[in-house]
Amino acid sequence: MKKILTLTTLFLTCNILSARDGFFNNITNWINGIEHETDSSKHMLTDKENHVVVKSFTGDITIKTWSKNEVLLETKKSGKPDDIEETRIDIKHTKNSFTVKTVEKSTGSCRVEYTLVIPKRCSVDIQTEKGNISITGVTEPVTAKTYKGSIKINGAKTVKAETKFN
Repeated sequence: MKKILTLTTLFLTCNILSARDGFFNNITNWINGIEHETDSSKHMLTDKENHVVVKSFTGDITIKTWSKNEVLLETKKSGKPDDIEETRIDIKHTKNSFTVKTVEKSTGSCRVEYTLVIPKRCSVDIQTEKGNISITGVTEPVTAKTYKGSIKINGAKTVKAETKFN
């Protein structure tokens, strides 16, 4: 009985300390500005047959399709608070094209992940230096380039893909 009580006490003490350490690590990271995240979402009307361009330095890019004549852009920035603040997402939208570009003061200091839902008949040109690319359902030509990541494309008529691991 004494062994069971001792083991139970040890188990509970370890769990309490582990939870406390995780809590204090999160507080310490928050104070030191080690990692923060911000999310945003934006809907934009578009033609069915647009050209979509996404250029980023660090972060995954996911493209999905739907039957609507609009683009849904979801972004997630993560990094130190100052890096997040200094990283902007430029959006240029014309009748025939939709371009999203990550603009950073210090290259690669903030990770920006993009998820876009676009009309199926859009052609796509995607580029990221450090991130994975996933494109599903696009029926028009696709160009995808990443230097440190993987590329997955399903459904495109024509594909030009390049990935390099240094």
